[in-house]
Amino acid sequence: MVFESSKDIEIIDSSNPYHLHPSDHPSIMLVSKSLDGDNYGTWSRSVTIAPSAKDKIEFIDGSIIRPSHTNAKFSSWK
Repeated sequence: MVFESSKDIEIIDSSNPYHLHPSDHPSIMLVSKSLDGDNYGTWSRSVTIAPSAKDKIEFIDGSIIRPSHTNAKFSSWK
C-alpha cells in the first residue's frame, strides 16, 4: 500500500500509557523473587521499578482511572 498523504500515516505515541511494546507480553518475568515475608523491601522495590520502567506504574498506583464501558479506551485499559 502506498500512502498518498500524511493523513494516511498512523503515528504511534509510545508515551501513551495504553501503548504496548512488542516486548510487553504476559510471559515476561518482571520480578525474579516471590514475596516470602522476609524480603518485602526488595520485593516492593522490584514490583515498583519494573512497571515504572515500562511506563505502566499508573495502572498499579491508581493514577489511571478505569474508563467507562462505553469509552473507546476501555478495551485497552482492560
